[in-house]
Amino acid sequence: MTRDTKQTTKLNDTEKSKLEKLAEAHDCNQSALMRQWIEESWEENFGDVHPDAFDRHDMDIGAIVSGEVDPGEVEDKFKMDGEQTPSVPAADGGLGAAVSPASHTPTQTPTGLAKAGPALSWDELKEAVERHWDPDEGDEDGEESTVGFEIHPDRVEPESLKNNHEVCAKIITGILRHEQDVIAGPLIEQRIEDYLGHKVTRADYESGLEYKINQYKPQIIGHLEDHPNITVETYYASEQTLKDQLPSYVEDLIDELHSNTAPDLETWLEETRNLEVGRMEFEDYDDWLEALRQYRVAIAKLSGVLAHGQFGDILEEKLDYPEEHYDDAASYLVSVMRGAKDDYTNASEHARYVVINEYADLDDGYRLDLDETETATIDFGTRENADGQMPLGERFTVIGENL
Repeated sequence: MTRDTKQTTKLNDTEKSKLEKLAEAHDCNQSALMRQWIEESWEENFGDVHPDAFDRHDMDIGAIVSGEVDPGEVEDKFKMDGEQTPSVPAADGGLGAAVSPASHTPTQTPTGLAKAGPALSWDELKEAVERHWDPDEGDEDGEESTVGFEIHPDRVEPESLKNNHEVCAKIITGILRHEQDVIAGPLIEQRIEDYLGHKVTRADYESGLEYKINQYKPQIIGHLEDHPNITVETYYASEQTLKDQLPSYVEDLIDELHSNTAPDLETWLEETRNLEVGRMEFEDYDDWLEALRQYRVAIAKLSGVLAHGQFGDILEEKLDYPEEHYDDAASYLVSVMRGAKDDYTNASEHARYVVINEYADLDDGYRLDLDETETATIDFGTRENADGQMPLGERFTVIGENL
């Protein structure tokens, strides 16, 4: 049975007006809104710890607030089971918050954690994180990991996770590392929902999930490594993955810029179509613009590499470049970038506008793209042609007339 206790809160006129408008915005009454805030604030500060547990003299509420003791370390007997009050044992004279005893189950190894197997309990997961998280500190079992903490999704059941931001963020990071070497931002958000979505208590699930993502995503990103791709949100799974994959990523970009002749339409047509400009069909224009887009994207991605100064040492050590002509890898990449930018700006300005108009998120600080005000007369209609292809229309006609 739930016992409702009436509380009176003194508010001035402005505070009362704010509360009324907030309740209206959340489509609930003021009492429900305040209860929601209390639940969220309690969860953020104390996790599942029951408030009655702090009536013991050896349960230091200040230690949890300060972060000295993590709520997840408090014994289960002091935690909430729905609204049931825990049977709080009498104080035993201890000085700190009581914590769960060490697990007596077999110790998990990094190799074992990365393989499919039975799901682990919260205590086992927490112990695995504590023992194996940082490979730089050495593994207690003498087993080293080159990719950092990694765990197979089978080993983690969402219901076993507790409200412990630090440990849960590391567990989800380990799952992501198992799944991908290069991790997309949306995948991080999806895994937060998969493993912690059941802990959302708000009536408005979407806003509650957003709050949960905002809590955990920055912590998870902090355990990953920056990726130079500025066109999408991505991260390397670990420092070792960064060192292993960055050189090939850069080499692929250089190959694209050297092999893609789209900025020179006549050369591109000769190489790919054996065709003259005046004989181009709609399909030819479409393929050419796609090739030009790929060239422009490669420039944006390479600019992302140059923008990250911390990549210099890795590329100097592992990137294959003509050392007899350049002082270092960075000067070589700058030379490649300058040549690519010069070639791209020689392409039809109308074609460049079509490319950037359709992929306007390529904001890398280079003024390589025609400003929209200069091409206001171009009609970017989306009418289908006789073959039902979308959208070609006047934009290709205008480009053709200006080549």
